[in-house]
Amino acid sequence: MDVDPEVQSLIDTLSASEDPNKSAQGFELGALSAIYPNVRLHHPSPSRPGTPASSSSGSDRVRFVVTLQPEDGTTPEIEVLVSLPEDYPEYAPTLQLLGKYVGSYAVDAGLWEASAASAGRGLEEVSDSSVLRTKLMTVGNVTRTYLTSAGVPFTPGQECIFDGLVHVQSLVESWYSDHLAIDAAGEAARSTPRASPPPSQPAPSTSAQTVNDISTGFSKLNFSASQAPAKPLPEIYTSEAITDRKSAFVGHCARISAEADVAAIVAHLLEDKKIARAAHPTIWAYRLARDTGGPAGIVTEGDYDDDGETQAGSRLKHLLEILDVRDTVVVVTRWFGGIHLGPDRFKHINQAARDAMELAGVLEETGGKKDKRRR
Repeated sequence: MDVDPEVQSLIDTLSASEDPNKSAQGFELGALSAIYPNVRLHHPSPSRPGTPASSSSGSDRVRFVVTLQPEDGTTPEIEVLVSLPEDYPEYAPTLQLLGKYVGSYAVDAGLWEASAASAGRGLEEVSDSSVLRTKLMTVGNVTRTYLTSAGVPFTPGQECIFDGLVHVQSLVESWYSDHLAIDAAGEAARSTPRASPPPSQPAPSTSAQTVNDISTGFSKLNFSASQAPAKPLPEIYTSEAITDRKSAFVGHCARISAEADVAAIVAHLLEDKKIARAAHPTIWAYRLARDTGGPAGIVTEGDYDDDGETQAGSRLKHLLEILDVRDTVVVVTRWFGGIHLGPDRFKHINQAARDAMELAGVLEETGGKKDKRRR
């Protein structure tokens, strides 16, 4: 992926700085440019006619724009302005949507003015468009990404832009799909005769699970040894469960040397009946590095599986890339508790994966630049 020359120049300048904050900014901007297409610097328009526009590279505050593209093409792409304070990562950045529309929908208070207390609360499936329109107001906003408990935790000195962008994309995708649901509900109401009886309520989802079905003490998994792999299975490190509104998320991590190890690990995990009964038993991503011995040097490759949770696997793959984790597979199991979590589910999936990687010690091998927060 070609990097904008202006962005590359800034990356080189920041990375060469003796200021540890500036060099950290350069490292993270370079990593983001490798993941997201069309990263560009932001040059604010002049406030008055005849006043020259300020340059991001000419001030202490770095501003750049990241284009977020949906994996499945169901949501329009969005642009997010990232503004870094001079001393980032000691101080939190700010994120802002560029543009007044997402697709054909005008950006409203559901993204900009939601209260901190209600931010990130998941939407229930509602057929009444007036009720759903009210519930849209409870979706967390973009500008408070690092300021609310429902957003992205910020730890001074730790990079957090990638997690923030994932959070923003989740918010926008949830907001956009809910607006589509409003339109669909309104269309259904207009096409339904007034005298028609109300539709019967569907049977409760069989995917909903009670808390009693979920073990929160996942320090050790009990597996059947009847189908041992041809070679010893890599050691699997499993995190403690993250629970939220009766749903649970557990991360698993193992070091691998080949793609075949991934299939063996996934099959091994599915032998556990608790995992096999989960709504999404094995959301996984892996990343391998090999030395080609030629001019290309180290080449990385990887893959992922959403396991029915759209974009969850691809987000795990992005997480491995931004952390520069190599020769590692992460698997996240999600048990659905019957209450929709909205964008919070992606935050928990990423955190469960991080917890498992920390237990496996792979984050320590990346030079100590990664986030080691514990829940």
